[in-house]
Amino acid sequence: MKITINWEEIDNEEKFYDVFLPQVKAPKWHGRNLAALNDSLITGDINEIEPPYTIINMNTVSAKEKITDFQREVLYIFTDAAIKNKGIEVIIR
Repeated sequence: MKITINWEEIDNEEKFYDVFLPQVKAPKWHGRNLAALNDSLITGDINEIEPPYTIINMNTVSAKEKITDFQREVLYIFTDAAIKNKGIEVIIR
């Protein structure tokens, strides 16, 4: 399973969640914040789509400046999840 995030098209945090959450088939009650993202990836048993999967982060250097701090936090969570759960692979392009 591949989950794709095109950072060039994300101009705010809400847009990120609009792109990411449907791909993992997150429940409607899934939080739209970094803590909830971390919980759903690290703890698991929240989203319909569970590992193994690959999270492909495209155009990371083309992210809008106003979103780069958020992007850094998201990429940290993705990478931490990959380290803690062998079923998650993270690709950063």
